[in-house]
Amino acid sequence: MPTTLTASYKPHEPFHQALIMNDDELEAILDENYTAADIDIEQCLDIGDGIYVVSLIPEVPVEYCGVVSDQCFYFKSRGQRWQFTLGASLHHCTNDTLQSDNNNIVFQCAGKIPGKDFEASYMATDLAEEIIRNAVQLWQLSLTDVEEEKAEEGTVYVPFHIEPLNK
Repeated sequence: MPTTLTASYKPHEPFHQALIMNDDELEAILDENYTAADIDIEQCLDIGDGIYVVSLIPEVPVEYCGVVSDQCFYFKSRGQRWQFTLGASLHHCTNDTLQSDNNNIVFQCAGKIPGKDFEASYMATDLAEEIIRNAVQLWQLSLTDVEEEKAEEGTVYVPFHIEPLNK
């Protein structure tokens, strides 16, 4: 039986609220068996496009845990890089990779923020949320031309070209 989460809200930036969970709540959602179906979106922060944030840490490193459709996601921004992972549970999103043999990760993308050495570590929440929304759109795009039975088998690789950042 899933644990009911009670997130407390703590102001961080103007016009933005952060969901900071206590250790017991965080441990509950990071359990391997705790999936998107167990998350009560009424307790989550809605950042648009059907994306709900369960936990948000707007400090170094910037981290988001949440749910979209029937998948969990984890976003982390640290140093000059950010990474978005979508999977069966928050536990898998924070511990597994696309190369894992268990097929619990269904989508992953990453990027680099140009600028100072730790630019991504201090990423504004509005930029982080824009990246999350764009990553979700890319995942949804990757599923559009795939037969349903193939989409259920696991990871879908979509070839696309990204221009390198200024060197």
